[in-house]
Amino acid sequence: MKVKFIGLLFLSSIILTACSTPFDDLADQINAWIAGEEVDNKETENEDTEGTESTEEDSTTEETETTEDTTETTNQVDTSTSESTSKVDYSDLYDQGEETSLDSGTYTVGEDIEAGRYEVTSDDYMGITIRNADDLSTYTDSVNGGSEDSVDKHIVFLDDDYTVEVSDYSSSSGAVVDFAPYESTEVTELTPGQWIVGEDFPAGVYDIEIDPTDSYGDLVISRQLDSNRARFLLGSVDYGGVLEVTTNLEEGELVTLNYIKSARLTKR
Repeated sequence: MKVKFIGLLFLSSIILTACSTPFDDLADQINAWIAGEEVDNKETENEDTEGTESTEEDSTTEETETTEDTTETTNQVDTSTSESTSKVDYSDLYDQGEETSLDSGTYTVGEDIEAGRYEVTSDDYMGITIRNADDLSTYTDSVNGGSEDSVDKHIVFLDDDYTVEVSDYSSSSGAVVDFAPYESTEVTELTPGQWIVGEDFPAGVYDIEIDPTDSYGDLVISRQLDSNRARFLLGSVDYGGVLEVTTNLEEGELVTLNYIKSARLTKR
């Protein structure tokens, strides 16, 4: 009986041992699978996090570079705008200058003629063109004191480094253009030239009128040296001109009259 009982226990032990092995293996596999998934998930999360950090760094770098480029462009535009909107200021030229006569040729202000404000005349038929330091024309017209119907004088500003080009249209021997310092005084009539609101007449609303004429010319109003606020074509209606305009003239503005012998100012 004892022998049978011992044999039965031995057989049961063998069976249990044989059966426990697959269960253990299965358990190990399940544990390994679970552990492996967690590892894989952690690795994936790490990779995603690294990719996100890299993208954020790249984005931040690009934004920084873009901001720097934009700032540089804005500064360039601001500088350009500042230079292109320089206000008219000839105040240091009032009542300045020295009498000079120039024949045909091109001359530099500050070397061949003193800076100042001048009344320009000639006994002959001559042309004058004035350019600033940037080679932009500030005034051009002709003068002919020998003809009753022609323009016989101009009021102009000559600043340092400006150039004055004198042209002889008469081919006369010894023809010259005379420059005499102009003393500022309040006027009610404009002759060809450059006039400053507040210096030559008060600011305000004006009727500007010319006599009937077969010729035509320009009335230009400027606040900046390189741009015009308004431009009117005065003169013969056959050329699209008008005999009268009404406009507001503000303190410090430059008013330029070309090719018309005179224009009356009447303040409203």
